[in-house]
Amino acid sequence: MKSKFLVFLVFFNVSIVFSQYLTYSPTSQTVSGESGQFITATVDIACQGASTQFASYFLGVCQDDGGFDSMNWQNGDVYGGTSVTVTFKFKKPASTTASSFTYKFKKDIGSNCKSDLISITVNYLAAECALPSPTLLAPSTTPTSCRVNWIRDPNATSYVLKYKPNNTETWYTINVTTNNSLDLNQYTFYNLQPSTTYLYTLKAKCSNGVEGPSTGLQSFRTSVCSSSAPTNLNATPWNYSYYISFTPVTGTSSYMLEWVDLVNNNNTGTTTIYYSSSPNEGNNLESIPSGHSFKFRLQTPCSGVWSDWKTIIVGDVCTASPPTTMNLTNYCSYGTGGQCGYGKFTWSSVSGADKYEVEYIIYTLTPGYNPMTGTFQATGTTYVYPTGYPLTSGGQWYAKFRMRSRCPNGSWGNFSDYTTPVPW
Repeated sequence: MKSKFLVFLVFFNVSIVFSQYLTYSPTSQTVSGESGQFITATVDIACQGASTQFASYFLGVCQDDGGFDSMNWQNGDVYGGTSVTVTFKFKKPASTTASSFTYKFKKDIGSNCKSDLISITVNYLAAECALPSPTLLAPSTTPTSCRVNWIRDPNATSYVLKYKPNNTETWYTINVTTNNSLDLNQYTFYNLQPSTTYLYTLKAKCSNGVEGPSTGLQSFRTSVCSSSAPTNLNATPWNYSYYISFTPVTGTSSYMLEWVDLVNNNNTGTTTIYYSSSPNEGNNLESIPSGHSFKFRLQTPCSGVWSDWKTIIVGDVCTASPPTTMNLTNYCSYGTGGQCGYGKFTWSSVSGADKYEVEYIIYTLTPGYNPMTGTFQATGTTYVYPTGYPLTSGGQWYAKFRMRSRCPNGSWGNFSDYTTPVPW
């Protein structure tokens, strides 16, 4: 079919370029290919006339279902006696069901889509995956996790893993890729329930996105939760962080870690770590600034049992002595302006100390009355603290306290003796 496209009047000295005619071949065709893959079709556009003459084309899309991807030359010039080949590309998601669609394109973007069109029918063939069902290996379980293992097929690009607790209806789907399984031969579930049976299935996926056959229904059972906590806690510097080492609880790989910065008491928090005999395996603590002492402990998640605190002193152990002069006054007897229920603590400063800690006790010698105790920290040498209101029963009450000093690295010196009791 010939189509008069555009008229150009261009003067080259005294020569005049007249209008050209373009032919499109073929104007109707059918191509086939597997869904999930690119399918191409070509159309030749030729120009009749002298070599000094040319015509222009500008193709436009008239009918598309989302499968049309692109064309290499949507517009351009064709000189007389020559032709260009336009390649159309189509692609739809991989499907196991065949489908077909006719795409239509107009030869001039300025014209309508009612006549003189290029028609390309694309038959999308059903995509196939020839991979076999995955070969499973024995899973490895803890009270709160399970690692499922299989033999990787070299032709599989990913795997589809579905699982659910045995007593529920909802299935969860995980796309196993090299982002969450480096070797594509295992996957670890976390945050599972102890002593619980789970069902799962596994399929390999081909490069075209089609899934292979399933392994069928498989199961694993998480182990019993231990009532003990990790022991032998320690932390050693490693690459601007601390490597947390400990003796793990049998059958438990992940733990809750709680830390407290002993220099900055506002720097506290929790994180999940994993047992490993070497650093940088999910067991590093990165929240403690350089030079700060700290303490931490570990919890077995499924039982909630905590270990004892482990204190890590960074730098020299603090040898700062406690204050030498310490006094306590009941605000009720302090004079005008004092407020009952508060005590005024004063002490002498200690060279090199950046903070002080006070432990006090208010008690009576009369049997049957429990003492009141408390603790606080301060940076100065005077502190007014709510120790409690005066007591009217139990006879004479007394108050005393002791103190210790903290060094800049967060470690503490020893406590002083208690002060001489004063009436309260």
